[in-house]
Amino acid sequence: MPKPSKSKKGKGKKPPPPPSSSSSDAESSDSDDERSYEDAPRTWGDAERAQNSEQQRESGALQQLKDQALDDLSSDDEDAGNATGRVPTHWYEGYDHIGYDVSGSKVVPEKPLDGLDLAIEADDGEGVTVYDKLNGRNVRISKRELEQIRRLKKGAFANPETEMYPDTYRSSVIETTPLHNAPEPKRRFIPSKWEGMRIHRLAQGLADGRLRTREENRRLRKEARDPERRFLEAAASMWGPEDVEDPSGRRKGPLPVPAPKLKLPGHEESYRPPAEYCVDDEGRPLTEPEEGQDFVPKQHDSLRRVGVYEKGVQERFERCLDLYLCPRKLKRRLAIDPESLVPKLPDPRDLKPFPNALCRSFIGHTTAVVALDCSRDGQWLATADDSGRVLLWEVSTGKLIRETAVPGPLSALRWNPHLEHHVLAVAGKEGVYLVDTRTARGDDREATKALLEGEDDEGVIEQRRDAEVVGVWSTLQQEPCTIVKCALAAPARTVAWHARGDYLATVSPDAIASMQCVVHRCSRRSSQAPLKRGDKGGQIQSCVFHPSKPFLFVASRTTVRLYHLARQELVKTLRSGCKWISCLAIHPGGDHCVVGSRDLRLCWHDLDLGEQAHRTLKYHDKALRAATFHPKSSRYPLMATCSDDGTVQVFHAKVFDDLTTNPSIVPVKRLDVSSPKGCLDCAFHPTQPWLFSGSADGSVKLFHAL
Repeated sequence: MPKPSKSKKGKGKKPPPPPSSSSSDAESSDSDDERSYEDAPRTWGDAERAQNSEQQRESGALQQLKDQALDDLSSDDEDAGNATGRVPTHWYEGYDHIGYDVSGSKVVPEKPLDGLDLAIEADDGEGVTVYDKLNGRNVRISKRELEQIRRLKKGAFANPETEMYPDTYRSSVIETTPLHNAPEPKRRFIPSKWEGMRIHRLAQGLADGRLRTREENRRLRKEARDPERRFLEAAASMWGPEDVEDPSGRRKGPLPVPAPKLKLPGHEESYRPPAEYCVDDEGRPLTEPEEGQDFVPKQHDSLRRVGVYEKGVQERFERCLDLYLCPRKLKRRLAIDPESLVPKLPDPRDLKPFPNALCRSFIGHTTAVVALDCSRDGQWLATADDSGRVLLWEVSTGKLIRETAVPGPLSALRWNPHLEHHVLAVAGKEGVYLVDTRTARGDDREATKALLEGEDDEGVIEQRRDAEVVGVWSTLQQEPCTIVKCALAAPARTVAWHARGDYLATVSPDAIASMQCVVHRCSRRSSQAPLKRGDKGGQIQSCVFHPSKPFLFVASRTTVRLYHLARQELVKTLRSGCKWISCLAIHPGGDHCVVGSRDLRLCWHDLDLGEQAHRTLKYHDKALRAATFHPKSSRYPLMATCSDDGTVQVFHAKVFDDLTTNPSIVPVKRLDVSSPKGCLDCAFHPTQPWLFSGSADGSVKLFHAL
């Protein structure tokens, strides 16, 4: 490194001006007040100069000025050194020169000092001598230059006297244009909210132990570097209990897995087994070992006389290898009581009354009873079988009152819900039939007659739409009972009355898509198909009117669609998840419905919750055929389902007025109808907690509450 040469221009600071004399003070005081400080005259005498130099020498400022004057940090040195250009120095290895100068002369380098000379020069402490291989000379670097090199490496100023932020002096003269004219902000005079929150978090962390002071961090780092402590912590994590954790609350490493337990010692390891254990396979006492016998217990006087087990050491060694080498996995077993998973159901004795015992059997059918229903006053029971016979029974006595023949086979039967209309709607092969029960008295007889006669004198009205006949009405007979027929394009499977008793809906799955669901008006003998394009879920299986709103529930094989008849639009689609829906029932309140399917499921839907089923029940062993609610649900919250397994399942189904409370569905009784072919239909008594069931063997039974 070339030695810095002395620069002609000093880089030091200008010496401060000496204090003015008394004469100058007098002159300045007499001067004009408007004259500034810079315009005032100054004098510099020899005495003041000498005094100032002496003060700088005592404070060390003079030496600093001399050092700054000697420092030359510029790059334009007078001695350019080796001017051989960018020629690699290893080209001249083995030569006595290191290149050529501008004039072509050889540049002979100086010999570097040996180790003894360098040690002698470094001993005086004034600097260090280094060899400049590029220029081939020894360069003396002083202590100040070493300090400059160190400061440059750290990114500081080379001269320690140079200040990065020198003192600034304020002038008493007010400038015309200040740096800023903004008023002092308010935040400089009030405490900072964010700083207060930060301080609160730090204080809370120190109190909770989440934050530690510097002394605690130093102590923990020192303890962490202690090998003995680290060994003890590792041993505690390996052999300690599972709940051992580090002070920070986090577990270090995997969970310790306990080793498998050894097999408990048997009679083979006993030196004095009881005599009853010294027997052979047949139970005879063993005195001498027989041929082929693996083990014969022997008795010894003491433990020290027992011989060493020949494979004991080997088995212990293999066990140690298994514990050391074989990986083990911890499998957590949930200790759950099975009883805790079962919901707590109330005692059925607290939910009475409900049908639980057989009261009476109605004998009169020879074929399967496909449908039955009770009158609104609870006095009469109507049943229909597969051959086309409609029987009327008296509930109180079980007496057969009347038999009516309807062209069969029949599939459904429903009693008119209006008290004044004593009419049965029967679904058959050729359409739907309205049958007069002849149980009306007084004014009810006239209302029933007016409903069956309609407004047409001839008795035949054809309702046409798009050149298709929806239903053809006609009167089959007048005596002994009136039967009105509405012929449909396909056999009717289900029938449902409106709450007012004038409208009737039938379902014909075998008809075309637009004619599967037909709504009839009995007083006008008219029929119409509200679903012009049919149902998108496939064949329609059943339909039911809403008890209080102009809604029509239409059940296909997998879904239930809710239509608004007045607006003629789809309101909601209920998805039950069943493969084939077989029956549909609406709660008398109108906010809930149940869907039975052939895959043994009973789905409860809450119309206010969503499309999916609120609850799915599975209590039958075969396909469900019918589901029904008790008409007086406020007094008797009952629901019943019948199935091909020959049983009727009775539920306590209570719906609360509070919309936030889920309905209570509790199975209370399983009634056996003793029919190997199954139960096809069931119906509740309108005023009593009684249940009627119709079986495939032709039996009709009444179950009452005990």
